[in-house]
Amino acid sequence: SIARTVLETYVTRLTHEKYASTYHKVVNSLKTMFHAKPDSPTLLNFVALVKWASPDAATRLCTDAGMAESAH
Repeated sequence: SIARTVLETYVTRLTHEKYASTYHKVVNSLKTMFHAKPDSPTLLNFVALVKWASPDAATRLCTDAGMAESAH
């Protein structure tokens, strides 16, 4: 239960407008990973963790990173 709380806090902060510059860096990294290797375990695990903490945030991240629906 602690892990979920920590991840929810991370995702909430990541997607908050106050941290927009960090969010854009994460999105750019996801784009790079997705274009290099769409089935990258690092990419898929990160998206899965974000989805576990917040499905809406995962959808936003995948959309902003230009990832196909199948990636999340």
